[in-house]
Amino acid sequence: EAVPLYLEGLTEQLKSLGYWVVVARSGTEAIEKARRLQPYAILLNPLLPKLSGWDVLTLLKSDAQTNHIPVLVTATQAEKQQATHNKADGFLSLPVQEEALRENLSRLAKDESNTSSVLTILYLNPGDGRKGYSVESYQNPDSSELTYELTSLLSLEHLDLNYRVLEADDFDQAELLSRVWNPDVIVLNGARLIDPFIYLNQFSSYPGLSSLPLVTLDHQTTEAANQVTGLSVYPCLAPNNQQKMAAILQVIQVAAGISCKPTILVMDTGEQRTKFRGNPLQVNRLNVESSDLSYGLSMAGKSSTSWLQALIQYLQTAGYCSLLACSWAEVYRQIQGKSVDLLLIRLTDLTNPSEHSKGLITLAQLPEQPPILVLDHRLDPKQHDPVIQSSNSSNLNSQLDLLLEKIATQIVHWNSQSMTQLLKQIKQVMNHTL
Repeated sequence: EAVPLYLEGLTEQLKSLGYWVVVARSGTEAIEKARRLQPYAILLNPLLPKLSGWDVLTLLKSDAQTNHIPVLVTATQAEKQQATHNKADGFLSLPVQEEALRENLSRLAKDESNTSSVLTILYLNPGDGRKGYSVESYQNPDSSELTYELTSLLSLEHLDLNYRVLEADDFDQAELLSRVWNPDVIVLNGARLIDPFIYLNQFSSYPGLSSLPLVTLDHQTTEAANQVTGLSVYPCLAPNNQQKMAAILQVIQVAAGISCKPTILVMDTGEQRTKFRGNPLQVNRLNVESSDLSYGLSMAGKSSTSWLQALIQYLQTAGYCSLLACSWAEVYRQIQGKSVDLLLIRLTDLTNPSEHSKGLITLAQLPEQPPILVLDHRLDPKQHDPVIQSSNSSNLNSQLDLLLEKIATQIVHWNSQSMTQLLKQIKQVMNHTL
């Protein structure tokens, strides 16, 4: 709205009805704020400078980031037909009467309540470091596209969700949006953070933010988040390929508690030995569509990250949500949050078996545990049966092996098997516990 008299009257009426009000005095400002703030509704006067209200309406309704936001046109009766033609969600004659305003906003609330599921995502993309933390000076090319790509995916493939994606670049702005919209989950882009631990320590001092599930997108930020007490961390370390957005959305749905797909948490002991910079899964993509892709002997010469990438992509193709845990602390958090349907532990040759023994002891002490499938990929000259049920006796004498037999639903020893065979074992373990 650009007319001071109308602007003042509408602002007072909306505040009296209990709404937060943000003002845009030009068409370009309206587009920018609609994308960033994702308002409950937009009251739009066609008479705006720089970009007309009709052009603003067209742009809002053609943009995946804003086409779900209701727009009420405020104009004279002569323009009512044009508002309908331009796909406005309602019309209010100027000067706006409070009763008509209340009725239209109540109607929008009723329409929103009829939607089966609601998902509100707060995307936190750290800015220039003026709040006491440091960021790299370069601009991450992925950061400006993530919100758009995520919104596009939601609009194309998840029409059952009433969703909104909010974006903030500092804590104060994020906390304000959190108070207004009560987001279900926060997605943190930590790619530009020089010291994620300092940033996340400050983050933890905002209770309205730190109490929400936190989705992290890189190994360094995930590791730092797990060192901050009280955060509920959901890592998404998917590779940068065409499936990246789908993987992020899967983790978001798990974190928000609205995923209906079974969730498999993968703990690879080999990953803990390597300290990554950036995304640990940015390696050449493997062909996971082939049913004879081996994860055993054929992976002997490949890194743990290659194996993990193949596994996670295959699980997603098979219809599972897959999460990656980079530490035992992450495993405990996810299980205690009741977001895990199966824990898959992969053992490789360990440099510090005692550390993992301690991890397994703590895991055994948790009051509730999901079914646990162990893939023992340690090099061993002895021949084992392909599958040993945890209830069977074993000649393995090490403390680690004894602990594994105690907690595991099933243990698969080293051999060359396809991903298809692994998938069958996963289904057997999950069905066995139903």
